[in-house]
Amino acid sequence: MLYVKGNVSLRGTVVLYATPIRNNESQNTAVRRLMGAAIRHFTQHHNNLQGRPSFMEIRGTFATVPGAIIV
Repeated sequence: MLYVKGNVSLRGTVVLYATPIRNNESQNTAVRRLMGAAIRHFTQHHNNLQGRPSFMEIRGTFATVPGAIIV
């Protein structure tokens, strides 16, 4: 199974995220879905009231990622 991964590296906290690419879903669509989910999760669990990360603060590639948070 192919996964899309991304990481949020913000304010000293780095969190890896991954999501499987769904059937009949393009990689670009999977990346957009992952970015939205990563922003929501990071904001909820790691932001320490310092604001939401922006899309520019998420970097990603296409790969499998051991230990990533699957969203």
